[in-house]
Amino acid sequence: MISALESLTAEITGFSTPIDDKVMLSWQLSQIRAAMRRAAEKNTAYAKRFAEVDISKVDSYDALRLIPFTYPEEIAAEPEAFNCEAGRNIARITSLRTSGSLGAPKRIYFTERDLQRTVRLFEMGMAPIIGTYGKRCLVMMSDASPGSIASLLKEGVERSGVPTVIYGNIRDIDNAAGAVCRGDTIVGIPAQIIHLCRKYPWLRPESVLLSADYVPAPAAHAIRKLWRCRVYTHYGMTETCFGCAVQCRERGAQHLRHDSLLIEIVDPASGRQLDFGREGEVVVTAFANEAMPLFRYCSCTVRKQATENKR
Repeated sequence: MISALESLTAEITGFSTPIDDKVMLSWQLSQIRAAMRRAAEKNTAYAKRFAEVDISKVDSYDALRLIPFTYPEEIAAEPEAFNCEAGRNIARITSLRTSGSLGAPKRIYFTERDLQRTVRLFEMGMAPIIGTYGKRCLVMMSDASPGSIASLLKEGVERSGVPTVIYGNIRDIDNAAGAVCRGDTIVGIPAQIIHLCRKYPWLRPESVLLSADYVPAPAAHAIRKLWRCRVYTHYGMTETCFGCAVQCRERGAQHLRHDSLLIEIVDPASGRQLDFGREGEVVVTAFANEAMPLFRYCSCTVRKQATENKR
């Protein structure tokens, strides 16, 4: 079965599905080399960062080690060193704090094209989650400000004809329960949704997408059991323009956004790339980001990649 994200990748790359792993990796590496050259031309800080890198030799998964890591603290300290677009081209700036840090927040820049890529991702990625019987999408996170994750989700889902309501973060659990209708697809933060589910087990949404935080397996199981609905998980970061990986099939592996990202799993102590199936730190190269391309960005989250190219 071809996943929604692989269909999106085929749309962007022009490849026929199923996409061969080697063909996909070769295309991603070519995009990374082009993004590195563009970043060096647009930003003197990137030119200095890549001064000793022979970009033409970044031609294999192992060769990614030629590229220096990017750390969250660097972005927090000097965000303009990673911005490759003029101010007039910036459609949104999001500020967020590095996990565990009391220092300056990171400022992440987006162009309108960056945001529209995410809208298309949400349009296609949400389709199997809403399914045939989903009547409405209820976004119980974020806010309705232009360019927010909730507003982008609303725009993407409504392109497919499904009405979407932005409720926002749950602050009053009783009020939130009153907003849920039978047949809803709920998108929300795991801790808030499990609390809602346990207090109101008789609610009957059609499906739930848990996002924006770690999802413990028992939490997903409890929601599935109490609400008798399908439950999916999403993993993303603001730095990747919100999307990264999502389950396109309930209880299946998360599928990666290969059209925009290349993921490595590394040993957080040594920085050494780990074999597929090993658990380590997620390192992301966001080569499609127009405003703020990031190369070997250390996410400070621990995961494992099940196969070489999971679509």
